[in-house]
Amino acid sequence: MNWDEYIERVWILFGNGKSYLHHDLKTKTAMENIAIIIVLLCGKGITHFRKGAGHAGLPPMITSEFETEYFFPAAHSTSLTLQCQAENGNITYEWYKNFMKLEDNQRVTYDWDTGEIIFTNLSNEDFGMYYCLAKNEFGASISAFFNISETRIDSFPIFKERDHTCQEFHYCKLSCSDKPFCVPKNNCRIEWKIGSGTSNNVDIKENMELDREGNLHFLNINQSYGAKNYYCGVWNENERIFRKGNLLNLDVKDSADSFVPPRAVYQSGYKAFVGENATLQCIFSGNPVPKVTWQYQEWISNCRES
Repeated sequence: MNWDEYIERVWILFGNGKSYLHHDLKTKTAMENIAIIIVLLCGKGITHFRKGAGHAGLPPMITSEFETEYFFPAAHSTSLTLQCQAENGNITYEWYKNFMKLEDNQRVTYDWDTGEIIFTNLSNEDFGMYYCLAKNEFGASISAFFNISETRIDSFPIFKERDHTCQEFHYCKLSCSDKPFCVPKNNCRIEWKIGSGTSNNVDIKENMELDREGNLHFLNINQSYGAKNYYCGVWNENERIFRKGNLLNLDVKDSADSFVPPRAVYQSGYKAFVGENATLQCIFSGNPVPKVTWQYQEWISNCRES
């Protein structure tokens, strides 16, 4: 491995996919400073971390932004074109997959001068972690890392039809169990159906809730929902495929209880980084349907019936 290759490997290990346009050591992360110290101790390659104002005489600054992950089906012929662009002088580009330099082949080609990479007929062999490297006479920079992954949806396990009995005016839950593996998760959606076909969707009304795990909650159930077959299924938007679950026969028994007091039946927890969006959900049953309000106090959110 020559010196330039060694320096590039140091960047890969410590750089966290950031552009190496450094103007002030105080602005660097601890890992970046470790990489700089390694270079200084070796006594070579200092121009890779040159200080100074403006853009003249500096390594490239990558301006391209990539998604964290791209999803494609492995079973279909799919093409993808990405562009790596950088500023500061005459720049050449290289592309890497799983830390190995890419070479042109029948499925993947890239242009050293423009930074464009073209995937034709993506397959399992192309899934992995990628980044681009931009070079000029003063040094090099690497882009943020991203993944090219397979979009996929498996099938439900096959079981016999199940019977489920609920009491009129009371709480009733239909669980969507044994859900198949599905990615990407934000393009996978759980749907509930009535009957054996796929076109008759369950209409989520005032006395019904669908929780974050895909379970169907009747806050108070009546006879109109009984004597029917229900099932949950999963839709993958990327693949445009719907996987059907197993049928559940619902029977609603008569009840003399016209009033059922509120009861908490579901509450979701959620972890998120500062600055991200977060969704909380809580469900109360009862007849009539309870009104739910949220309260916030000292970093604790609670939902309660009111």
